[in-house]
Order: sequence, then structure tokens, then C-alpha cells
Amino acid sequence: LLAVAGPHPPEPVVVPVDGRDFPAASAAAPRPGLRIAYCADVARIGIDPEVERVARISAFALRDLGCTVEEVDLDLSAHRRAFMQLRGQFVLNGGLDMLDRVDRLGANFAGNLRFGLAQSPRDLAEGERSRARLLAAMAAFFARHDRLLTPCAPVPPFPVEQNYPERVGGRKMETYVDWLAPTFVFSLTGLPVLCVPAGLDRSGLPVGLQVVGPRWNEEGVLSLGAALERVAAMPAPPFGD
Repeated sequence: LLAVAGPHPPEPVVVPVDGRDFPAASAAAPRPGLRIAYCADVARIGIDPEVERVARISAFALRDLGCTVEEVDLDLSAHRRAFMQLRGQFVLNGGLDMLDRVDRLGANFAGNLRFGLAQSPRDLAEGERSRARLLAAMAAFFARHDRLLTPCAPVPPFPVEQNYPERVGGRKMETYVDWLAPTFVFSLTGLPVLCVPAGLDRSGLPVGLQVVGPRWNEEGVLSLGAALERVAAMPAPPFGD
């Protein structure tokens, strides 16, 4: 984080990092009484029961460190469409020079370009308005809570040959990126988010937990993430010859 943070001449918008010590924050224990909220499914796409079980155990284990942990009902599903709208514009911005050969591109990328082309100014305005509402909702949320914990992926790792999981918790996904909604709703916000290992499911596959904090509070997110890693005590993966 230190290597990529701070001023960079070509970037018009940066946050100064003078005096901020991210490694020290990672080593600092969470303060007693930290108000932590846990939500199993912020995007309302469903979640694998075993993934949720592991994530929940890890989250509530923070009570042993003096933190306050409570389950909350945070529904950010209304903003999933905003991500698709703004993402469509982003992909189109980067792919303008490829429109003459879109039929020769990969199916996923070509589909994203076509989605961006098909959008109207109204679609983009709706996406920006939805993002503004999400930012306001998260600011209000962090007035009541210090951190948010929620599973990273709603399903266990799947075979690399599989493009995406078509179903999550028995529910059919609408698009090939829909299963990523628990993470991409936070990409809309610009808030600091850290993904840490929460443990292994009964099949020995890893489960991840997101730590979300208020704006510009990377230090608090790093501190809690390090505490979660200690609580989870994730075993190192085996290595071949």
C-alpha cells in the first residue's frame, strides 16, 4: 500500500499519505469496544451455507478481542445495476479503438463493449445517481458502526475451467459478473476494503472475509484485517515438488 499510495503526477485526484504509517497500523490491535457489523449477503444474491458458516465464525470470534460484533441487515442490492451501468461506460472508454473488430474479441469483453454502446445518457445518469445514494447510505452506516464484515465471494472456489458460477445458493445468476456483486458494490464507493482469509470450509477450500471501513480509514481496516488473520489461523497451503 505504501508503494502505490500518495501523489503521482499523471493522476488528477490523489489522497496525501504524509505521516501515515500503514505497517504500524497492521501491527496495532483493534481498540476495545470497536463497533463491528456483520452482514452475510449485502448484495442479496444468495450465499453458500458453508461459506457463510466459516465467515460468521471468524467475524464473531472478534468478540474475544474486546470488539462489539452484531449482525445487521444491510441491503445494497439496489446499486448492483449502477455498477453495471458505470462499468459499461468504463469498458467502452477503454475499448473505443476496438469497435471495428468487436466480433473477433472474446465473448466477455465483446459483450461488455456492446452493453456500453447500447446505454443511453439516462442510463449513465441513473448509475451516477445510484452511486451518490450509496455513498450517502454508507456514510450514515459508518456513523453507527466502525467496520463492516461480509464474505468476499458467495461460493467456494470453483474449477478454473469454469467461466463463472451459474448459481449461488440455488439462485441463477443474471450475468457472468453477478456473483461478484458482494465485492463490486463496494468498488462503487471508493471506501477502503481489505479481503482476508477467514478459514477453510469442510472441503478444505478457503473462505474470504471483507473488512470495509469509513472513507480514508485504511489504518483501521488494516488493523482489523490483521486481527482477523490471527483469529482465523489459516494454515499455509501445501506446495508440490
